[in-house]
Amino acid sequence: MIILEGPNGCGKSSLAERLARQFDWPLVKYPTPKDPRDAVKNFDAALTLPDNAILDRHPLISDRIYAPIMFPGIDPIPWQPEVLSGHVLVYCRVPLGTAIHRHKYQKGDPFYRNEMRVFAEYDALFSSIEHLRFDWTTDTESELVKLIKGLI
Repeated sequence: MIILEGPNGCGKSSLAERLARQFDWPLVKYPTPKDPRDAVKNFDAALTLPDNAILDRHPLISDRIYAPIMFPGIDPIPWQPEVLSGHVLVYCRVPLGTAIHRHKYQKGDPFYRNEMRVFAEYDALFSSIEHLRFDWTTDTESELVKLIKGLI
């Protein structure tokens, strides 16, 4: 499985669609949950996916980042790093200003004033887990595909 994660506006969805075509694997998208029960439901569903899938977000990771902002006082899904073991994890990360401009936040968006926090939380989490990093402003997709093919 290839899992793409990162803050909004960092190119996960665009990259996921291209990788799904490149590898001829199904693409599964898990948007940021609007309800904490959705995160648990999505996490359970992700556990049943085949290994030859491309995930645009993984509920275990995205819930850990976004739940404290969207659902204060409700604990995220307990951290289970073994769930990610054996999969290729790609951290999509561009400069903060690029992501903010690309995402076009609206004032009512819960992340409008929290994007720096989201970036900091993602950076902290990914500093402790094995991953490939992709920044579409500086990296090439062909280089990333070569790295992924070397790991699967």
